[in-house]
Amino acid sequence: KLLLGFPNQYTRHVCEKFGYRTLNWIGQNGTVSYPDERYQSTAMFLEPLLLEKMHFNELNKIKLLKFGAIKNLSERYKNSFVHVNYQLGI
Repeated sequence: KLLLGFPNQYTRHVCEKFGYRTLNWIGQNGTVSYPDERYQSTAMFLEPLLLEKMHFNELNKIKLLKFGAIKNLSERYKNSFVHVNYQLGI
């Protein structure tokens, strides 16, 4: 089992910081058009070992996302809130 991500060029470094690695065999060295041709994103996966060692709250959020219990939420980041709309269809 893998946790996949498709960050754009501006957020890729954040995913790398959290342990995501590029799927080089997809697209052009991991670069794909997602969500459409206007955007270049990188196909990435979270190292399985990191997933196993993940904090309970983070792992629980992933499970809620997996089963569709969460679609939208607001998360506090530094001194502001970030509103996130999760679209997990492929």
